[in-house]
Amino acid sequence: MARPVKLAVGFLVYGSATAKYLPAFVKSLLLAVEKSGSSARFWCWDNQPADQSNHSFLMDYPQINYLSGVENIGFGRAYNILITEALAWDADYFLVVNPDTLWSEEAIEKLLAAIMLNDKLGSVVPKVFYWDFLLNKKTKRLDSCGIVKLSGLRFVDIGQGETDHGRFDNAKVLGPSGCAGLYRVSALQSVTTSGQYFDELMFMYKEDSDLAMRLKLAGWKSELVPSAGVWHDRSVAGRGIGLLARLKAQATKNQKAKLWSRKHQLVLVWKYWRQESLFGLMKLFFGLVAEGLYALIFDRSLLSAWTWFWKNKKRIIIPKRIK
Repeated sequence: MARPVKLAVGFLVYGSATAKYLPAFVKSLLLAVEKSGSSARFWCWDNQPADQSNHSFLMDYPQINYLSGVENIGFGRAYNILITEALAWDADYFLVVNPDTLWSEEAIEKLLAAIMLNDKLGSVVPKVFYWDFLLNKKTKRLDSCGIVKLSGLRFVDIGQGETDHGRFDNAKVLGPSGCAGLYRVSALQSVTTSGQYFDELMFMYKEDSDLAMRLKLAGWKSELVPSAGVWHDRSVAGRGIGLLARLKAQATKNQKAKLWSRKHQLVLVWKYWRQESLFGLMKLFFGLVAEGLYALIFDRSLLSAWTWFWKNKKRIIIPKRIK
């Protein structure tokens, strides 16, 4: 008799910013996992352990393994620790999930069914809608149907901001958004370098795009599962498509988010410019010039991203395409 599928679930918390979501999030997550019929284990990493609000709540859920350090170690490094824990348990699949999400009862069951049906899938993507947390309202406005790469190394969330009419149900996706995605553990193992599944050089933001690119270059595919519904209370402006949309999104981000985003876009450029067509390289060049001019005119603190990039360039590992 075959053993049950082993599903590892990992999420990160950040003090009061995430504590308010936990009652609804944990309830929906546990129900969705139970409905999936999988053998599951849960891990939580606290990136702001001095604030005890998340730990206090999670003490009522002994099935959730609570871990923490002494400071914020970033998205990638924290998730690498959780994935390592999942590997020690011999997990088959790893669910990356934000605590500011709400899960439909059948979402995880649908995701598992899809990825188990096709062994070429390294990840599967739920259909993520906008959750109006303050009004406790699940909307039909899309947050993400997965990430897609556009010419010029622009990574965008498919359908973001649009009302769902099923138009993106057959969209080709690069990979999941960092707020919610199910990964095949063997796929993650195939792209790890020195124990890093997510690139720890990328402290926060765009690490989902990087992992999606590495999985693609290694020969793995990703797929949207439109019947798997998730709601997300997005706190930071999303990835815009046009230059104006990108600059507008920059204006709404806080300073740390702007700088992290700029640094990590430069990492993505250095890793993947070789994958671009001539037209894509032209778009990439003019995009970098435009963003540099924006920094010079409106926000010179963003120029420090270039200094950071040159200091860390030798640490950037260039992925190779699997023939």
